[in-house]
Amino acid sequence: MCFIEMMCQSGPDVSSGFCGLHHVRPIKNVTVHGPEEPEGEPMKKVLFATALTALACVANAAQNYPDRKAYAINLSPHVEITNFTFANEDSDRGRGLSTETRFMSNYSWKSTSQQPIVALEIVMLKYDAFDERLVGSRFIVQGTNSVNWSPLPPGQGSSDGSISFRNEDVFTGIAYVRRVRLSDGTVWRVDESKLLQELKKVAPNIRNPGSLAPDAKPAKE
Repeated sequence: MCFIEMMCQSGPDVSSGFCGLHHVRPIKNVTVHGPEEPEGEPMKKVLFATALTALACVANAAQNYPDRKAYAINLSPHVEITNFTFANEDSDRGRGLSTETRFMSNYSWKSTSQQPIVALEIVMLKYDAFDERLVGSRFIVQGTNSVNWSPLPPGQGSSDGSISFRNEDVFTGIAYVRRVRLSDGTVWRVDESKLLQELKKVAPNIRNPGSLAPDAKPAKE
């Protein structure tokens, strides 16, 4: 009789019940007392256990709309968003140490200002598959990025991202720079009337964009 040993990369805690297929291996030469099984039964059990493991991994894999839309609207004279992506991904970024998936957004930007940038605020407006507003989230960049708070010099670029606590059902994401603080103390703010005009150009299917401002974080209980 052949047994299946299942090991997860997360270590001895297998309470989640999800393991990688490459960690499923048969243990041979194990003696078990009991009635003999018909020829071929052990292999059937191996294949069945492997199939169950595969289904568990698929059920727990990060799910996304394959044709989801990510748009960046650039209105600030001081910062240009050069790249913007979002997706539900493994929370450990594919290292196989966790079975959790979370919503992640990634941004790249470049300073187009004549002064160093002390801080900037990027807002992501999220819409579902029916073009209805879900939420507006804000991402504050202190200086260059989250690990370097030094002001971003003129002409320099950087990148960073945010991680949610769970998956999110986002079909369309629209990112824009809402505020920029310069080294002389000036704070630039987006003109929402111009922002609305540009949003309707890049995403005409969204007929009712709703509020263009970020939503307040829920109060802690």
